[in-house]
Amino acid sequence: MLRRICLAAVMLVATAPWFVRAAPPATAPATQGAAAAPVTDEELIDFAKGLEAAVARGNVAAFDELIDYDALTKVVTSGIAAAPAVREGFIAGVKGKAKGGRTFGAELVRSTSDGGTYRFLRLLKEDGRSVPLFRMQGPNGLNYHKLYVDRRARDGKPAITDVHMALSGELFTQMMRRMYIPLAMQSTGGKERTPEEREFFRTMDQFVEMNKARQEGRHADVLKVYGQMPEKVRRQKHVQLFRLGSAPLVSEEEYKLALADAAPIFKDEVAADLLAIDALIYRNKYDDALAAADRIDKRIGGDPYLDVIRGTITMTAGKPAEAKAFAQSALKREPGLYAARDMLLSLAVQEKDHAETARLLTLFEKEHGLDFDDLKAAEGYEAFVQSQEYQQWLKRPRPKR
Repeated sequence: MLRRICLAAVMLVATAPWFVRAAPPATAPATQGAAAAPVTDEELIDFAKGLEAAVARGNVAAFDELIDYDALTKVVTSGIAAAPAVREGFIAGVKGKAKGGRTFGAELVRSTSDGGTYRFLRLLKEDGRSVPLFRMQGPNGLNYHKLYVDRRARDGKPAITDVHMALSGELFTQMMRRMYIPLAMQSTGGKERTPEEREFFRTMDQFVEMNKARQEGRHADVLKVYGQMPEKVRRQKHVQLFRLGSAPLVSEEEYKLALADAAPIFKDEVAADLLAIDALIYRNKYDDALAAADRIDKRIGGDPYLDVIRGTITMTAGKPAEAKAFAQSALKREPGLYAARDMLLSLAVQEKDHAETARLLTLFEKEHGLDFDDLKAAEGYEAFVQSQEYQQWLKRPRPKR
């Protein structure tokens, strides 16, 4: 069962290179070309379903075909002086054409390959346009993506021009721009360095120190370094995520202060609550963790998977009946949800409900493509293996693969 909900995934985002410049769009990217017809809601729904199917099949090429990498890299590299070879090499890497380069599609498919999902939830209305909302769930935790889809210049087909990632509270192009700026500046010897970029370079050692402290579990030191940073730097979202990741592990007072400071920066975004849930569970603040899940649910307009999160919280709190009710609710709202069935299986094994254990194991084989052999060596299944239900289960017909 999934225990690590969000923390690992958000730190992969927060610890990306930290050099930031103010050029990327703060909200939705502009539609390409004034004459381009807007993508209709019907087209967006078909587009989203095709994207979901591509991820479910593990088809990276089909996913990448739905991304406008030309438009995306134009936003990332615009206004930054760089040697042509560096710029071209960076763009090739983003498109997966350079050695060691991996596309956004490849990373997403990899992140959802081990029991994870990329699920289209609904269309949102934002600044007069419709935006597909996806849930991304996998071994690294839970995230939500808002996809900005415009017509691609070369063929007029709908394609992704940017992605807003809930865990980081920013656009994919903004994160990639942080990665591009130091490479570009190094290629020009820093000759084109702006005052803002010079300020970030002066704080580089502080970022290194803060990241090292976080990796070593010295969360009070993370907050100490954060407090020494210039105000302008502290207000960057990825810097706030460092603080929000450590504050709950220091004290409740520090966590409350961090939330208060982050609120006007993240506004109605869910990043702070997504990040907080793990830390609140760690500190046995189960009611606060449930409240965070409720706020996320309200802000995104509802998601059955959040009942799995609630089930994880209540199961950890030693309330298996509540956890089971949440898992059943998740399945009622989204039939076949893997994580909800996984939770029910864990509860059945824990409660020695052998008939339910056998039923769920068979269901995982039939509907999720799993294949179970002898469970005698499986940890936690000792009582089930000794039961009559197990002997009957061994005689089950195997699904044809």
